Amino acid sequence: AADPDPDGDSADGSDDGSDEEEDPLLDPPEGVVADPGVDYYAVLGIDDASAPDDEIREAYRRLAGELRDDESDGAEGRLEGIRVAYAVLADGERRREYDEARGVDP
Repeated sequence: AADPDPDGDSADGSDDGSDEEEDPLLDPPEGVVADPGVDYYAVLGIDDASAPDDEIREAYRRLAGELRDDESDGAEGRLEGIRVAYAVLADGERRREYDEARGVDP
């Protein structure tokens, strides 16, 4: 059955909050291989490699939100870099391997 309201609003007109969850730009890409030559913490504007997961998530969502509607030159590439950084740092195992390859002890 088709969704009677494609905007994600319920029948009573309230928003069920699903719009944000369905935004593909806020999901990290799959199959990313970490590049130890890139400082993914700096890409996300994070100073400390021991930053908690929620700080990484908030930094990613803030930057992705700022860039997703930006049509200026380089915005698409910067957004992709942010998505890759988050894909590496949001996954505990990838983050550990990345930090080890960079010689970082969070």
